[in-house]
Amino acid sequence: MCPITPVELLSTIILEKRKLRPSTKRKKYRK
Repeated sequence: MCPITPVELLSTIILEKRKLRPSTKRKKYRK
């Protein structure tokens, strides 16, 4: 079993957050 890399973990967290509430993310990162 290979360990999960930090990059993979980060991508998964970002994907989950996007699925939870994409509208909030867009508003927060809006410049």
